[in-house]
Formats: sequence, C-alpha cells, structure tokens
Amino acid sequence: MAQKLIKIGSSVGVTLTKKDREIAMIGMEDEIETISSPFEIKIIKKIKKSESTVVDKELLGWTDKFINEYRPALEELADK
Repeated sequence: MAQKLIKIGSSVGVTLTKKDREIAMIGMEDEIETISSPFEIKIIKKIKKSESTVVDKELLGWTDKFINEYRPALEELADK
C-alpha cells in the first residue's frame, strides 16, 4: 500500500494502517527500530524480554508428548 510522508515538526512520519499494525503486532506504546538502506526502510518492533520468553502452553504440551513418545530415538540421536 502506498503511503505519503507527513511533516511532524522538523521530521517526517508515515502512518501505519490498523491491519499492518495488527499483522506486525505493533501497539501504540511499543518501541520500534528502523533499518535503512538505499530505497528501503524496515520497521522492526523491539521485543521486550517478557514477550520473548512467553511460550504457548499448547506448544509445551505437544513438545512434552513428542519427547515422551520418542525419547529412546532422541537419546540415541543425542549420543551420535
């Protein structure tokens, strides 16, 4: 989607649509980083430590089930 730059004081800004913010999981108070190169600027959400350590309980359950079911094979692979 094409966006126009808007003047904000002596800087410029760009707006993000609600859909883009939802896809990127960027909220109003989140911090972002930018990476610039010729013809491209990437906007990256800074991940807070508490966000990076959150693991879905369902995923943990599936992982435990997998490990318990395949423990002998996993231990054999670990020994190689």
